[in-house]
Amino acid sequence: MNTDKVSIWIIATIFTVVVIFMTYVGVTAKKPQVSQPESVSEAKYITPIDVRTWRYLRRDRIITHTTSGTADTPETITHYLSRIPQGFFVIDIDQAAHVYDFGTAWTNELIYLSCDVGTTTVKLIIF
Repeated sequence: MNTDKVSIWIIATIFTVVVIFMTYVGVTAKKPQVSQPESVSEAKYITPIDVRTWRYLRRDRIITHTTSGTADTPETITHYLSRIPQGFFVIDIDQAAHVYDFGTAWTNELIYLSCDVGTTTVKLIIF
């Protein structure tokens, strides 16, 4: 490489480092966001404080619950949403079993589910 190309490469590298540094400083100095990001590309600019706020404000909870020893009995689960949930997803279960809505009306604090196998540990997303 001749000296002109090396000089241009060094200047371009320094400029890139300065731009990255200024972008980082500008993003972390912003006021914390309190709303959920519109897209995944926006989510990468959230600072750690904003992530905690976003997790608190998001509209679901992950709950781990172990059912009683008797199958097909109602399980009362506190969900901490402060509203009546719309539904749930099973994201992990330790046995071959089905978790279903027991039929009792859900409240701002509790949901009522049942499992067709006794003593089952299940992880739920309640939304």
